[in-house]
Amino acid sequence: MTQIPEIYRAGYEKAARLNPNLAARYIRHTTAADPPADGVMQALAGYEQRQIHRFINAGMEQDDAALRQAPAEVRHFFDQVSLPPAWYAPDAVHPGCRLFHRYSDLFIPAFFVVTIQNAATLISKAFYTTGRVLGRQAPRRIRQNTRHFIEIMPPPDT
Repeated sequence: MTQIPEIYRAGYEKAARLNPNLAARYIRHTTAADPPADGVMQALAGYEQRQIHRFINAGMEQDDAALRQAPAEVRHFFDQVSLPPAWYAPDAVHPGCRLFHRYSDLFIPAFFVVTIQNAATLISKAFYTTGRVLGRQAPRRIRQNTRHFIEIMPPPDT
């Protein structure tokens, strides 16, 4: 039996009454193991949330001075993910990156409109399930996702 994280329990119980199979599948997929990240989370277990955020931000922003204060597991994790995996083919993604940047003023708003309107997509289900696109949290979540797109779609050098 999968253990349900405490933060999910109230929502899981409600969802399980409506659709037990879907609720169980959601928990199974959101709690899937990720050994490198799981090790990082174990290493950070004793830290306050603010410090955890500082370490994670330091790794993402490649702030070596701040990252030196993090546990070894965190530093090792960011060393591992700093290089693209062997299967990554930059030439295959450059055309998409170029189009994204050429039409980003249209792409980002269109993506969010389609995502929110199309309840059949997994991403919209995740947004609705967590409530992150409803109410006061919506603008912040949209900004976070926009930043994510901008960061994963760097303009190609060529």
